[in-house]
Amino acid sequence: MEKAKARNRTGFRRRLVSVAVLGLIVAVTSASSAPQGKPRPMTATAESRLVDGMPSSWVDLRAPGVELRWLVGGNWLMAERFGPELSYEFRHHILTSLRMQLFFYPAGSGLSDFSQSSIKAYLNGLPAEFPESRIKVSNFDSMQPEPGGLPFLNGNYRKLFFRVEPLVPGSGESRSVCEALTFTSSGGLLRLRVIGSESEVAPIRANFETELGRFIEP
Repeated sequence: MEKAKARNRTGFRRRLVSVAVLGLIVAVTSASSAPQGKPRPMTATAESRLVDGMPSSWVDLRAPGVELRWLVGGNWLMAERFGPELSYEFRHHILTSLRMQLFFYPAGSGLSDFSQSSIKAYLNGLPAEFPESRIKVSNFDSMQPEPGGLPFLNGNYRKLFFRVEPLVPGSGESRSVCEALTFTSSGGLLRLRVIGSESEVAPIRANFETELGRFIEP
């Protein structure tokens, strides 16, 4: 009887270890789904011509593995300079501190799907992009686009609204962020981020799909 109990206890411990190891593997896999490394820089070429007798303007954005077209609008201008942590950036013509940023990660180098574990890993990685800050997500339960809205590239995307606040109140400015995640036809991850003050970002957030609809894959 004692030997049987000992075997049962040993088996129970083994099952616990197995569950713990399985949980560790899942956690590591989920974390590796978040964007890693630096995004690929994009080159930009502005075009303007008559299309069906109407003047049209756009910007072609290219990087290895992706080719996008941004249809000019919304008072956005091409930025002359931006940091290496971005693929490309636009600045607002009137609200000079408002920015629209692009991040492109080739297939296999970042988020690979929109599963719950991948999204959580992505959210867990956001604080590393904003050191000395805290992130407050306001739409975690409604990240998918509303039915009938304008598409973002292939139409399958997730949108994220959050605030970036200093860890120490009063030590810096709070910023609001609208972000959209989608996959290109090559399987790469594209992130579009609009960041600025709450008063600057609020009108963008209310009509975010309009900004997303300006990006296409020609």
